[in-house]
Amino acid sequence: MKVTHPLQMIVLLLTCLVALLCPTVYSADASVDFTTWPKIAPQYCNGSKQSPINIVTTSVQENPNLTSFNFTGFNDNSTFVNIKNTGESVQVNLDNEKMTVQGGGLPGLYDTLQFHLHWGNGSSSPGSEHTVDGKQYPMELHIVNLHSKYNKNLSAALDAKDSTALAVLGFFIEVSVTFSISRKKRKPKSISMCTVHIQCIFI
Repeated sequence: MKVTHPLQMIVLLLTCLVALLCPTVYSADASVDFTTWPKIAPQYCNGSKQSPINIVTTSVQENPNLTSFNFTGFNDNSTFVNIKNTGESVQVNLDNEKMTVQGGGLPGLYDTLQFHLHWGNGSSSPGSEHTVDGKQYPMELHIVNLHSKYNKNLSAALDAKDSTALAVLGFFIEVSVTFSISRKKRKPKSISMCTVHIQCIFI
């Protein structure tokens, strides 16, 4: 992956740091996960559009009406407001006055609020929230966007119980492994790239 924009570098750096510094996912009770949600709160967690979902590739149907996404402000590194440890994830809050997304089948213009990550530790904790053909990825990035008709008022959007109020763009993150002949050991490529960026920052 060639890093060409500041946002790409920061996302990559954050991803690597989270994976290295926070090897486990926070959970108040290890027996509670998405499989038990319908039993705990069936009125909220048993719908046909319930997250997380498993994308079954043999059942996927192409939608010829979908257009490309149009991103505004995603290459502007002045859009970062703050980074927050939520206890469950790393959340980067963004300047929603500068960042928007539209197209891709979205019903209008959306203001970009924040992005956060879901990750695992490779053994006892799962990685991505969603799956493809049952496969969980090591990490998933979510970019959270609010429909512009709510004038940047998240509370009003949530109170409206409008299914178009929020649009979350999800990206699976896979760890690739490279083989170093000189060191004769395998090392994730993303860790190598992260190391390069960390050296550049601290030098």
